[in-house]
Amino acid sequence: MNAVPPLASGSLSVVTVTRDRPDLLLRKAQALARQTLATDAFAWRIWSNDPPAATDATRQRLQGAGLPFAWSLDGGEELPVGLARNRAAERACGAVLLLSDDDCLPDPDALASHLAFHADHPNAAGIGPLRLPDELRRGRRAEPFERPLRLGGGRASWINLTGANSSVPSDAFRAVGGYDPAWRGYGGEDPELALRLRAHGLRFRHVPDAGAIHVGRVWDDADKAYRAGWAHRRVADR
Repeated sequence: MNAVPPLASGSLSVVTVTRDRPDLLLRKAQALARQTLATDAFAWRIWSNDPPAATDATRQRLQGAGLPFAWSLDGGEELPVGLARNRAAERACGAVLLLSDDDCLPDPDALASHLAFHADHPNAAGIGPLRLPDELRRGRRAEPFERPLRLGGGRASWINLTGANSSVPSDAFRAVGGYDPAWRGYGGEDPELALRLRAHGLRFRHVPDAGAIHVGRVWDDADKAYRAGWAHRRVADR
């Protein structure tokens, strides 16, 4: 665990869950170190779903990276992703939470753009665009995460909110209880949270300047697609 100084009330906390991807997590750390947002205006809160020894090894690598911003790494036990995000968010003290998975690398202006968005839209969730890196693309086919639903006028759908590149006011996240801690299985935890945030009064809007690279394809994983489909049916049943 790293020392965590307090953040100003108008700051941002990046919330990440990681599992078995230490090299990718280090790339994410480097992307955060390149942010144009002042380093004292954000902090990184990580929960590790890896065993204790692997978690300690990742912590040592991050400590050796000399990161210029505050961060903390907790965990050492595998939890459902929603509960793990809640645990990471427990230590977050920023006014805005950026849900940012370990395989998502924010563009240099992403954090500043998310924070500026919330200054202008205090009762909204911000959806940043995602794109596949060129080296992983096959042909011209766009991944599903590259084609979010657009409602016009910058509005986004609640279905666009995911743990990959979405920002929410921390007060609203806590008011609805965060992610459902009892949710199990792959997929569904994001739309389930989004519907409760919508019922709480949050609007959903795109933040076009808050882009991130998503290091992974979706089209090629039929098993994940099947499990996500069943999870979304569970959301609909609720």
